[in-house]
Amino acid sequence: MNSLDHIVLPVANLLATRTRLAALGFTVAPDGHHPFGTSNSCVFFKNDTYFEPLAIRDMDIYQKEAERGNGFLQRDRLYRRNIGENGFSMIALTSNDAESERKEYLALGYDCGPIVSFRRDVAQPDGSNRQIAINLFITSSKSSPDLALFSCQWLSEKVFDDAHKVHANGAVGISSIAIAIGENDAAQAYFESIAGNADNGEIALDNARLLLMSEGELKQAYGIESSDERSGPSAVCVDLIVTDIFYTAVVLRISGIDSQQIGKRLIVAPADGQGYTIAFIEQE
Repeated sequence: MNSLDHIVLPVANLLATRTRLAALGFTVAPDGHHPFGTSNSCVFFKNDTYFEPLAIRDMDIYQKEAERGNGFLQRDRLYRRNIGENGFSMIALTSNDAESERKEYLALGYDCGPIVSFRRDVAQPDGSNRQIAINLFITSSKSSPDLALFSCQWLSEKVFDDAHKVHANGAVGISSIAIAIGENDAAQAYFESIAGNADNGEIALDNARLLLMSEGELKQAYGIESSDERSGPSAVCVDLIVTDIFYTAVVLRISGIDSQQIGKRLIVAPADGQGYTIAFIEQE
């Protein structure tokens, strides 16, 4: 069964994102710099999932590497051009063998860019740096122009500080991602081909779920109104498991963050630096 690795969240700058995420009660890790012109400020969770807010650090390098065929940057650039710089563009699934998976998806007729291999430094608690190494590739479909799945193969340990996985709001991990899909059968086939078969609109991953939802379902579960901006499926909400939802509500209130309770979910609407809805759910 597939596992969720992380989600990619395009932002205009990391400072605004840090400010917003800190106000929401998250511990934000030190900035990480990719060799192809982007930087991130990640939020890591105890269940090994994480947020990756992604900003352009060096536009010249970014454009050159995108033109040279870096599929990750090409998808990021397309999203920024079509949708903007405050959103949710990609979902990464953990891969054991990126090369083999890429061949499988090409055989299914999907547009898979070349393998992107890179290393970057990760700051350690003692002030030193250790490297992480990753192979990844994007699997694209015309049926889902604004949201892509990609395979992420870790060639190294995840050398992230455990202290960065402890959050004032009590969040311990991503439990599900709500995707506005409507009656788009071709898009559903795309998600099922890569992530797994859907049961009543729900694709069960090893550590999370992808929820393929209609406009009515999104309104009922999250209070999310439909958007006319998108030409296909869009990831609109992240469900986060917390240890005590009352405590989470207090943390948000102290920070001046507006929220509303819908069923078992405590909902926080998008804002500058947070281009998607967040729903906190108490762990059962």
